[in-house]
Amino acid sequence: MKKLIGTIIAVAMVIIGIPSTVAMAQTEVLDHVVISPLSATIPIGDSQQFTAAGQDSDNLSVTGITYTWNVVAGGGTITDDGTFTATGAADTYTNTVQVTAVKDSINKTAYASVTISTEDDDDDDEDEDGELDPKGWSHGKKTGWGDKDTQPGWSHGKKTGWNGEVKPPSWFKKLTAKLFGQDND
Repeated sequence: MKKLIGTIIAVAMVIIGIPSTVAMAQTEVLDHVVISPLSATIPIGDSQQFTAAGQDSDNLSVTGITYTWNVVAGGGTITDDGTFTATGAADTYTNTVQVTAVKDSINKTAYASVTISTEDDDDDDEDEDGELDPKGWSHGKKTGWGDKDTQPGWSHGKKTGWNGEVKPPSWFKKLTAKLFGQDND
């Protein structure tokens, strides 16, 4: 009778999808670590958040991992949570961000590259004709008050307007004209 009840229970478990033997809980085995992004372009002084995810051989997430972040080829600094700050010279630093994932004495490492760009990669250094003026706007041109010459390179295109805003020479010229009643607009 016991054998019949056991067989009925086993058949019922198979029908509803419960295995007839209790499986031991499978341990997640760290196979590799994925870093994101794999590369980033960061202006000098700015930061980029990198993330890491440990995965098993089926690319499923593994829990209980300790991550260690390092900068190995220069270009900046990195915090314990993967925030890289670009402090190096403008250049490409190949495989400089390193993350090591550790679980149950298994270590896996991944790398990311960083390109550090200069702070001023916008178009604010173009003159009135749309040509690039890389050292700034003034350069001895008549962009001062009352259409007077300025010292060459005094502004370097940085914070020359009200409240620290960057303004092109044409803005100052229009302002000067308005102040002196020469506004033709």
